[in-house]
Amino acid sequence: MKNKVKALETDVELQKAELKWQELNLDNLKNQAVTKLEKEQIMLDFYEESGLKQAESIISASTLSYRSGEISFAELSQFIAQAISIKQNYLDALNLYNQSMIEYQYLANQN
Repeated sequence: MKNKVKALETDVELQKAELKWQELNLDNLKNQAVTKLEKEQIMLDFYEESGLKQAESIISASTLSYRSGEISFAELSQFIAQAISIKQNYLDALNLYNQSMIEYQYLANQN
């Protein structure tokens, strides 16, 4: 009986140590998720504050230049492709931010 109690006490201590390790691991994952979310927020802010405006400026200026005959259709196409690329990069940044937010919220609710 004494050995059984000792074995159970040892098992309890092992379970406590495992729980502590799991808690530390979860805290580490949460910290990584916060860092990733902050990085993605910076990229998203860049596109929302200036990147998308640059894309619209490129489209406006190149369209105006094309209509006035200052640039060829091929040049217009290059400028439009550049603007589309900027907008695609914004959508990619938005997707990464949303994925990071989902990951963070999932980890934040693991208690």
